[in-house]
Amino acid sequence: MKTLKNHITILSIFSLLAIFSCKTSNDCVCPEYYSPVCGYNGKTYDNPCLAGCDQTGYIDGECPVYGIGLVKYYDTIQNGCGFLIEIFNRNYKPIELWESYQVNDLLVTLKYRRLNDYFTCENPQGHYQEIEILEISSIN
Repeated sequence: MKTLKNHITILSIFSLLAIFSCKTSNDCVCPEYYSPVCGYNGKTYDNPCLAGCDQTGYIDGECPVYGIGLVKYYDTIQNGCGFLIEIFNRNYKPIELWESYQVNDLLVTLKYRRLNDYFTCENPQGHYQEIEILEISSIN
């Protein structure tokens, strides 16, 4: 009898943990983890399940935002990153940077999406979130 009580108590605890580790929205239950997606409705969701709850398609990564950035170059000969873009005091690795913007210390305005992928390099040492640049122009 005591063993049955212990099993019921353990099952109750696991049930509560499962409830509190999920997000519920419109009768839709999703696990709570962060792997952002951009819904076709223009809204960023924490994960694909939540986008599905709103019955919208999605693409991986956050929805586009606008910002001002500083293009920085790190020597690739010494196993560096090449070009990074600093936005709000944080460096990002563009998956593509047009040649005309490959200028060290160039101030730019841009529309970009933060992706779910990261790039690691030794110079400067770090792990940088990748961004997809959708629009870019230099600030004179």
